[in-house]
Amino acid sequence: MRLATLLEDAGVDPRAQWILAEGADASGMSRSVPLEKAMGDALVAIYQNGEPVRPSNGYPMRLLLPGYEGNMNVKWLRRIKLTEGPTMTKDETSKYTMLQNDGKSLQFCFAQEAKSVITRPSPGLTMGAPGLYEINGSLPGRVMDGIAKVEVSADGGASWASAALQEPVLPMAVTRFRSPWRWDGGPATLQSRATDDSGYVQPTRSKLIADRGARATYHFNGIASWAVAQSGEGKTCLRITRLLAACLVLLAGYGTALAESPNLGKTASPEEIASWDISIGPGGAGLPSGSGTPQQGEQVYLAKCLACHGEKRVGQAERPTGRWPRIRFGPGQAPVKTVGSFWPYATTLFDYVRRAMPLNESKSSAMRRYMRWVAYILLLNGIIGESDKIDAHTLPAVRMPNRDGFVRFFPREMILNRAPDVRSRNELCGKVCFWRILCKSLFGVANENS
Repeated sequence: MRLATLLEDAGVDPRAQWILAEGADASGMSRSVPLEKAMGDALVAIYQNGEPVRPSNGYPMRLLLPGYEGNMNVKWLRRIKLTEGPTMTKDETSKYTMLQNDGKSLQFCFAQEAKSVITRPSPGLTMGAPGLYEINGSLPGRVMDGIAKVEVSADGGASWASAALQEPVLPMAVTRFRSPWRWDGGPATLQSRATDDSGYVQPTRSKLIADRGARATYHFNGIASWAVAQSGEGKTCLRITRLLAACLVLLAGYGTALAESPNLGKTASPEEIASWDISIGPGGAGLPSGSGTPQQGEQVYLAKCLACHGEKRVGQAERPTGRWPRIRFGPGQAPVKTVGSFWPYATTLFDYVRRAMPLNESKSSAMRRYMRWVAYILLLNGIIGESDKIDAHTLPAVRMPNRDGFVRFFPREMILNRAPDVRSRNELCGKVCFWRILCKSLFGVANENS
């Protein structure tokens, strides 16, 4: 179902410019979405391929934002709230932002940029004798601009050959590609790169890091590599350890095949809705009563937080995995994704602490304890003084050191590294078909009648 239909039925406050979409998972995954997108092609998906959305994919319903990255398609959707501005949730502050080399961070990076991955040959597959093989793969179904061409390489990017795209090739739709490859029996490094209709080319890992820094992993669309050993065994290489090759296609259900009710459960009561409506935006609306001082917060920290964050309040550095995040930083240190060094609004800290802390006991403490925690963390980061008190009035007024360190990646035109010439798909790839490529691979020339 179109999200616009639901919003129009409920009524849209003319002041609204954004929505907040929140999931029912334990972490309360939530993202701010421009109202323009919500009223455009956004969907609420309750069916997938003719059956109810599966639990792992967000049952009973999931937000579907065509062209946006997967993290924006909130699973287990339970709440949509209209807002005047972005809510600045923890997920769009500490997670899905791109901290660049110059210390600035790109925020609201919605669009899925050109990306491709080879699915065969790949790790776990051992090829036989040298000879002719097919390289095939896929492009995510969320690429904002249409895909113009895909190229493949068997020598780690030293040379490239065009691959055939499986029709139909549509914007924001999964696309398969294939290309013949004559393996000589020696080691090889397989890669693929996509070019979209605007001329943007899928970058190498090194270029992506040079352009956006090493901390942009949440938005990684760099070229992935498979190493083929002389034995024919496929392995990962170039430090790529995880690839998202599976593409989820969610379809809102219509017609007789989807006539059964999706069994969405009972109507939520006002009390239940109120218990979910706890997100806190930069303005502080919805902050509870109560207050806290850093001295009170230190006692709570010693009782509830010490095991994870350590006596020095910088995380357990002695842990081999370095798992726990640091919450305190000294002057002159490089920006990192933590409270004092990175977060732009103190209200996000309260929202995060209330939802997630302490570990295994989240949402269990009285509200005044959360204010105390927040006050102590702000003191540790040198943002407030020892005698300051934090409450619903003073917290939104706290100015975080990195307030001006964010650059909005939205609207879409702000995508980086665009080629200046915008060419059509035909101009970019010409007559690229699988049989033409196969003839060239077999006989050294293309069959002009293909």
